[in-house]
Amino acid sequence: MAPLQIAGWFVGTFISKVADLGILYVKNQYEYRDVKGKLKQLEKNLRKIQAALFEVDKRRITNPGLEEWLWDLKDSVYAVEDVIDGFEYNLLEDIAKGKNQLFFEEKSKHRAKIKNKFIDTLKLLTFCKEDLNQLDCAIKKFTELVDELGKLLKVVELNVATNKKDDAEIPNWRRTISPVKPRPLRGRDDEVAKLKMLLEIGNNSNPDSNSFSLVSIVGPGGIGKTELARLVYNVERLQFDIKAWVCVCNNFDVRRLSLEIIESAAIHRHVGLRSINNLDEILKLTDLHSISNLDEIQKILSECLKGRRVLVVLDDVWEESVANWENLCTAFRSGHKGSRIIVTTQLESVAKMMGTKDIVNLDGLDDKINWEILKECSLGDQNLTEHRRLERIGWEISQKLGGSPLAAVTVGRVLKYDLKEDHWRRILHKKICEIEEKEDRMEDIGQDLINELSSRSFFMNEKRKEDKFVIHAVLHELADCISDGEYFRLDGEYEGNQPIRIPDKARHIYVTADNLVMFSKILCKKENVRSLVVAGDLSNGIPKSDFVDSLKEVLDSFKCLRLLILSVLGSGLPKAIGGLKHLRYLEIPGDVITEWPESFCKLYHLQWVNLKMCSKNLSLPEKMNRLIRLRRLIPSPEAISTIAGVGKLTSLQELKKYHVQLKEGFEVGQLSAMNQLQGKLCINNLQHVESMEKAEQAMLHTKEHLSKLKLHWDYKGEEIIQHHKWEGAEKVIEGLKPHSNLRKLSISGYKGCKSPTWIKNKFLSNLEHLKLCNCSSWKALPPFGELPLLKILHIRSLSSIDKIDTMFFGIDRDKICVNPQREKKVNNVSFPSLEELLFDDLEKWNAWDGLENGFELFPCLRKLLIWNCNNLRGPLPLPSFLRELTIVLYPPSSIFPKDMPPTSMFKIYTDNIHLIRDCLEERNPVLLCTLEIHGIFVLRALIEKDWFFRLNSLKQLVLLNCGTYNPPELQNISKRCTCRRLRRQTSRGQRWPKVPSRMMHRARC
Repeated sequence: MAPLQIAGWFVGTFISKVADLGILYVKNQYEYRDVKGKLKQLEKNLRKIQAALFEVDKRRITNPGLEEWLWDLKDSVYAVEDVIDGFEYNLLEDIAKGKNQLFFEEKSKHRAKIKNKFIDTLKLLTFCKEDLNQLDCAIKKFTELVDELGKLLKVVELNVATNKKDDAEIPNWRRTISPVKPRPLRGRDDEVAKLKMLLEIGNNSNPDSNSFSLVSIVGPGGIGKTELARLVYNVERLQFDIKAWVCVCNNFDVRRLSLEIIESAAIHRHVGLRSINNLDEILKLTDLHSISNLDEIQKILSECLKGRRVLVVLDDVWEESVANWENLCTAFRSGHKGSRIIVTTQLESVAKMMGTKDIVNLDGLDDKINWEILKECSLGDQNLTEHRRLERIGWEISQKLGGSPLAAVTVGRVLKYDLKEDHWRRILHKKICEIEEKEDRMEDIGQDLINELSSRSFFMNEKRKEDKFVIHAVLHELADCISDGEYFRLDGEYEGNQPIRIPDKARHIYVTADNLVMFSKILCKKENVRSLVVAGDLSNGIPKSDFVDSLKEVLDSFKCLRLLILSVLGSGLPKAIGGLKHLRYLEIPGDVITEWPESFCKLYHLQWVNLKMCSKNLSLPEKMNRLIRLRRLIPSPEAISTIAGVGKLTSLQELKKYHVQLKEGFEVGQLSAMNQLQGKLCINNLQHVESMEKAEQAMLHTKEHLSKLKLHWDYKGEEIIQHHKWEGAEKVIEGLKPHSNLRKLSISGYKGCKSPTWIKNKFLSNLEHLKLCNCSSWKALPPFGELPLLKILHIRSLSSIDKIDTMFFGIDRDKICVNPQREKKVNNVSFPSLEELLFDDLEKWNAWDGLENGFELFPCLRKLLIWNCNNLRGPLPLPSFLRELTIVLYPPSSIFPKDMPPTSMFKIYTDNIHLIRDCLEERNPVLLCTLEIHGIFVLRALIEKDWFFRLNSLKQLVLLNCGTYNPPELQNISKRCTCRRLRRQTSRGQRWPKVPSRMMHRARC
């Protein structure tokens, strides 16, 4: 049973894919009418078989003949896919050689839409005789299978024709119920109050409707109409004798609705108000569903409601027929005065048709309220400080939902499935109607499948290896049983004459290197193998030449391979690999590859190349850029950067380094169409880019999957950067605007004076790490304090910076002057997420301005490092939670504030006595936790001034290059402070004698 169902499911899915591929080739074959007719016939047969398989799976039919037929069908589907794959190979070859161009229009869902040029290419595609012969064989085989299927289905008495479902049936997903305890409604207080009031006082404006009044709740789908009705339906103080809840949908069948009202009334009656025993009697004596006469059912309903105060909810009404509505209302008129009918509908015309005077209109919720709903459904009780980035993305998603609480709940549950930023961003960039669709990128599909199988404990993470998964032995046996010989392992030890049988169904083979040599003749007979894994090394008794010959024979036979993994090559890359035109995945050891066969660059379907243990000097073939389907190439980054015309690899997802050169094929514009790049990208030698127009050709703003970007200029030995050169650099960097998703940015060697506009205006709101290095002409720092998620900021060798002011903090000085004593608010925080700040080699920096009141600076800063900023003067903005302060200055400075926070813990590294003796206020040293002293002269000076006696908070003392100097004052240091740890380093690694026993002592070279 299980193998049959699994096979049926697999073949059905596979057929759908192959049929769609066939249609793609059929639609525009004007010049090859015979081919078009054949493909249409093939597609027709595929659809027939798919419909039959759907019925087989739905009815769980088991039949030995049908099971055998399914395996034959599977073989045939594989064969058809090979034929269509061959057609596509010819197309890709033409494109790779430049005969035709393939244009892709990238959408937010990453779906490549083939445009007019592709249609033109199909028209010009030449079908060789071999392709047409294979197509004829496939069509003939499928025709036979369809005929055989008809006979089998007659045996099992299965009608293949699509069974039409009863139109009256309401889909389960549209059915609604009245819960005992409805969920609280957010943002609907006014609507709830209005609806309760209408139910209490009723509507007596219509003299013909004395027995009941109508209230309509009108609004678009998912806006909360049903939830509002549920809430008032369960209000205890709104007492009714009988309550009935009916889901109407688009099937306004008066008979069905009447029956459901009777049944619902029997359950939701209010016991104790009036005698309703006759309702029990009616239900006991009458088989309601056997009554076909509508008049009889209406009489029973009238009897049930007679003289009683009734509340009926008709949920999700679409019917606009007055006649149908009047037929249903006939029974309602027998109810007691004060009865109420609540109707929920998306159509105001329905409410008007019913004659409703009281309408409660529902509009979209406020964005903040809808965000709270989405946050509750996605993050729940998660620690929000750990998901600040997700919060920002979630807020953007909530603004796209139009205030719909149902959309917020639905999308929230999809987001909760995976609390990773990539998943949330994929949802952000989708249309709401596409949320439930699978992604087209195979990496996204694969990740979703891995997550799903892991959540069901089918896969388990291997310990200490996050990217490795294992499967339980029991589940492995089950999978092996279900595959029924399609997967075969040849990994045992066999004698030379021992017979071995490989199943005819085998499509995926795992074999050791030794067994490949031993059983190569048997393997060569299995021509339809699609996956081959050769594992292990050769034993000492088998010559490498034998392995090379055996591998060549096997590869010459396995023309249908999609996946090839070789753990050993013997010598070089076999030329036979170039004949595997269907190959998608190749994994081989790269350390033995000295040259590439020319045929390798004809593997136009190849998507993934993994070169294990390849050398840094590995050179790739000259025509590597013809592999236009390539998604991953995993040698060293330097090797990929040597590919001329790498921009043709538009599906490539990883290009860690790209070196701009002045020769053709290495322009920055090669990056233009490479929109699938993800992870890190470093662009070197940007001094070779001449203008903003050239820089814009890189289209960095379209690289939404990039998380790290490094922009590097290298002027190499040019002593003076002329005015026109740095002015040109400013235009170039302006044209290198990245995507707003970027998380890490590094700019080095930039010689412009001004900041690019895209770094000034909060555009990079997702940035976490920012590094500026060796930008010697940069004169003013942009408002980095406005970046909400920035955690690490390193600024090195910006030699033209002379001061840091309010612009750096993102503070508007005019606003501060208006009300300097205003209370702190969220938008008054500068650098709200910054944890580490480094300034290094800012030789002209002399002042840190902009420390006015009214703004909170660095609330999360833990580490402040200032190196070689020798002209710096004035106070430092030290937050109360600072954990490390590192300052290396050589001339005397006075930079510490008088009100240094008392709860801080500081590390001060210095080789200048003036920094300790003159810069720190008399009371400041008591705050020091860690002190590192360079040189014996500094140590002597501190001891002479009795400076150590004031270090009451000292916990660690580090002495560097102090020789064997051992003054008696240090012997009593542990008595005067809390120091428990001494680390000492000398040029020769000598130990310091007579160290106090209470102090930890480590010598370090």
